[in-house]
Amino acid sequence: KCHAGLIDFAVPIMVSDHYLGAILAGQILLENDGKNVLTSIIDVTEDYSKNPAYKEAYDELSIIPLKRIKAAAQMMYAMTNYIVEKQFVNIIQEELTKNDLKLMEAMNVRSELEKSLKEAELKALQAQINPHFLFNVLNTIGRLALIENASKTETMIYSFADMMRYTLKKNAHEPVSLKEEINHVSNYLSIQKLRLGKRLQYEINIPEKYFDINCPFMTIQPLVENSINYVVETKIEGGKITINAELEDDCLILAISDDGDGVDSDTIKKTLNGTIYNEKENSGIGIYNVHKRLMFYFGSERGLKIKSSLGKGTTIEILLPLSSKSKLSI
Repeated sequence: KCHAGLIDFAVPIMVSDHYLGAILAGQILLENDGKNVLTSIIDVTEDYSKNPAYKEAYDELSIIPLKRIKAAAQMMYAMTNYIVEKQFVNIIQEELTKNDLKLMEAMNVRSELEKSLKEAELKALQAQINPHFLFNVLNTIGRLALIENASKTETMIYSFADMMRYTLKKNAHEPVSLKEEINHVSNYLSIQKLRLGKRLQYEINIPEKYFDINCPFMTIQPLVENSINYVVETKIEGGKITINAELEDDCLILAISDDGDGVDSDTIKKTLNGTIYNEKENSGIGIYNVHKRLMFYFGSERGLKIKSSLGKGTTIEILLPLSSKSKLSI
């Protein structure tokens, strides 16, 4: 409590039990049930009732129950620390990727190194989501939904829970059906839609007759996440993401498109060979991981194909062989 009786509200930022800083969330007034559990930063109190301007501002403050502000604080803590830890894992993953590439050049034993790199990258993708913070988020959002009777919060809970079941329980070495992968992406986009509102528009146009085709685990969502990070988030007006499917010869072509500013051919080349890491921190890391894993499963000719031009958006294509069932059993 400050000298005027207001409650200073802040959320700590922690990584591996180390305090990095805090998010200052402002000042509030608590109901009587919360005042006795808090200490004052100084013993001096100030009476502002004699100053009309201060008194008017003070009277406009909302009085909030302690249990409600605790619920909000727990949600902010879980979400903030989840984002920080995810970024921390991204930095570690970038260093691992650089070291793996140097090791590949030095040892000249491609088959063994590709197998090791594939397993490390799959584990790194799953490790980006820390179960501790994810379940904290679910519990906190659930409490808020119960208190506020919020239907949108309930929708987020169900989508988030489905994402967690898919991400944490699925064996990353086994193939998934295209239906499972699309459901995961749909849940991810619905959560982002609640967060971004009108800034995010999206369409998923995948005929059900293709749902049984096998697909590597966590192939589409990293590409969609990249479009949100570098297209929707960077523009005030937001953007649109479209996922289409088209049959061509012995392959199903999945196309993830956005209406962003596009990239040049040099950037595309650097993204697919991993050298862009040296220039832009974490830029394109999700695309690079998916590209490498597709080549591990289907061969070097089956990696990602990126089509883009400046000012006209970007389309990333995934080629799924119709006979991929046996090839995915690696």
